[in-house]
Amino acid sequence: MNKITAFLTAFLMCICFTACEESSVEKPEEAVTTTKTEVETETKTEAPTECDHKWIEATCESPKICEICGETEGQKSDHSTHTGKCTACGEYILDKAFIPDFDDFVDCVGLSEVPSEFKLSSSMSMSQTDTGFDAYFCIPNNKRIESCENLGWDICINYTGTEDFNIINTYTMNYVPKNQNELDELYSAIFNEYEKKFGSPTGNTWTHSTGEIELSIAKASNGVSVFMKSSW
Repeated sequence: MNKITAFLTAFLMCICFTACEESSVEKPEEAVTTTKTEVETETKTEAPTECDHKWIEATCESPKICEICGETEGQKSDHSTHTGKCTACGEYILDKAFIPDFDDFVDCVGLSEVPSEFKLSSSMSMSQTDTGFDAYFCIPNNKRIESCENLGWDICINYTGTEDFNIINTYTMNYVPKNQNELDELYSAIFNEYEKKFGSPTGNTWTHSTGEIELSIAKASNGVSVFMKSSW
């Protein structure tokens, strides 16, 4: 009996000890899952504000351009002039200015053959020389280099012989810039026109393919001279 009582007592004590041990162990917390509600947001792309263009007119260097946004439109324009110095790029543009060449010399071989676009100067039409006479001509105003002075005459042609029977000897055209600081630029511009037409010169002189006419360009103290002479 005592053995049974002892056994039961021991068994009950074992159960109590186990229960106490289980109650002292902390249970792990369950993971809490939070579901986040997704809110779809529409991304709005704002339309660019239209520029109230303020255009700068096209030049020979740039097409028309907006000074606010920099947008360009169209093409580059032509030079501001074809008979002088371009106000945009500063280059001398002489493709429509009168720059005499070998053909002009031949066209004036006799006084009666001078082209009708030239007229005798009213202030100095002719003057006698030892072998003949000098005739002074004016070119049309629309062919004059804009930056040059109007001297009252542009071309001096020396003819050998009389007014009735003559042949050209020398042909001289003078250019005097209104602004003497542009003398070197003017000389270079005229020189370059000849170089484009006839190639590189010998010094400052070009010779016609026949060898009968020479064309020279020279810079004086106040202007540029183009001089042609024949070997006839």
